[in-house]
Amino acid sequence: MMKHLKKWTALLLALALMITLIPWTAKAFTEPTGTITVKGVEKGATVKAYRLTEAKFDANGNFLKYENLVANAFADPTKPTNAEWSELIKKPVGDLGDAITLSPSGADYTASGQKAGLYMILVTSSTGMVYNPMIVGLSYAKDASGQKINGGEIQVPQNFNLDTKGDTEIVLYAKQTEVTLTKTTEDPSPEDQSNPDSDHGNGLGLNEKPKFTITTAIPSYPETDKELKFTITDTLDPGLTPPKAAEVTVKVDGEAITADDATVTVEGQVIKIDFTQDFLKNHSAKREVVVTYEATLNDQATVNFDANKNKVEVEYTNDPKSGGTSKHEDTTYHYTFDIDGELYGKGTEKSHEITKHGELITETSSWEDDPLAGAFFGIYKEDPSKNTAAQPFQTVKTDATGRMNFTKLDEGLYYIKETQAPNDYSLDPTVHTVEILTEYNTDGTLKNFSIKIDGKSTTTFTATYDKGTVTKVTTSPDNPVLIKNTKIPGLPSTGGMGTYLFTGIGVALLAGAVVLIAAQRKKKAQAE
Repeated sequence: MMKHLKKWTALLLALALMITLIPWTAKAFTEPTGTITVKGVEKGATVKAYRLTEAKFDANGNFLKYENLVANAFADPTKPTNAEWSELIKKPVGDLGDAITLSPSGADYTASGQKAGLYMILVTSSTGMVYNPMIVGLSYAKDASGQKINGGEIQVPQNFNLDTKGDTEIVLYAKQTEVTLTKTTEDPSPEDQSNPDSDHGNGLGLNEKPKFTITTAIPSYPETDKELKFTITDTLDPGLTPPKAAEVTVKVDGEAITADDATVTVEGQVIKIDFTQDFLKNHSAKREVVVTYEATLNDQATVNFDANKNKVEVEYTNDPKSGGTSKHEDTTYHYTFDIDGELYGKGTEKSHEITKHGELITETSSWEDDPLAGAFFGIYKEDPSKNTAAQPFQTVKTDATGRMNFTKLDEGLYYIKETQAPNDYSLDPTVHTVEILTEYNTDGTLKNFSIKIDGKSTTTFTATYDKGTVTKVTTSPDNPVLIKNTKIPGLPSTGGMGTYLFTGIGVALLAGAVVLIAAQRKKKAQAE
């Protein structure tokens, strides 16, 4: 028995010795984590977080302090100041460490499993929105229930001031700024309109001056080491003559700019407004920009459905940390009209609203029957039959098809009259009324236009578009007005038909006498 007891005692002592030789490790400390949540950011944006500070713990998991991860970020990581933040956001993104990408979560963006500390949030818009860098904190806490992480959520927009002592020298903004761009145009002669113009399109006559208004906004920019850009570029088609630079008015929040704020240049068909770095970096709030000027429809203008376009583009910095830019654009459309002109404004297909013809046409004739070239017609803004002093502002000559091509006309009412007939034809004194009626799409493109002659609707032209380009023009009805000319009738000479008769008889008698005398002379010669 004692023998067995000794064996068991030895075995237990050996086991105890083995246990004492096994290294003992305390339960490892697991640092708690939380979730960063960013609210109020547009769908499709890229949201990234950069950890600026971290929490330090001892081996037993006791909190010690916060330390900078980004060198010299804050003198006291628990009390960051506005001034320190303003300097920090100037640093290149590469100096901020590894990026943490937040994922879409419903209407928010989140990143879970993040440790305690301060984080910089950078948002890159997919639509050109400008977001200021934001700061969010995940705070370590411990209470009776254990360890936890508080905070981590930021709402856009939101203003905040880091200084606890009330230093409001720099107020920080967790916000987004939307940069919009709108260009509108005003018809200089709205009284000619049959229907209201679109604010993006109108009809014009030669040398008319439509007014243009460009409205946009300079976003709120944070302090940055990157060069900022905000440039408005306005390009006019050759049919629109741009103004001189001094005739372009630029106002920011209702105040005219100075040369220190922006430069305005006009080169060829391009107007450019480029805001300076000082102006962009020294204003923290969003500012409205309004540009106004007039252009002139010139003789290079395209006609009918071939619009004279005016496109504006704004290019601006939308990512102040990287210097990335975004663009927006808007376009206005300007039309001028032909009678008997090119239907699409170019090409070979022509219209035929009013044509000139000879005597052979009847009520059932088409516009192609017996065309008359060489007749001169004038077009008037006043009725020449009521105002004899009225003068035509265009005079044209009918071509081989009988067309009279009046060009670059505005919408409205006109009067047409023949001013010179072709040789051997009588002048037609009839005054014909011509009215051009239009309808525009909401984007400013021309939906249709109609020509009325003498109160009768001759033709309505309706366009079909594909991405702003005319693919087809439908004509309905096709009822051109045919103007008939008559030849000058021949008149009898003095004495009437009797004179012709007696002259004929006299000539016949004279001829007979000549023949008779010749015969007698021949006979006499033979007798001798």
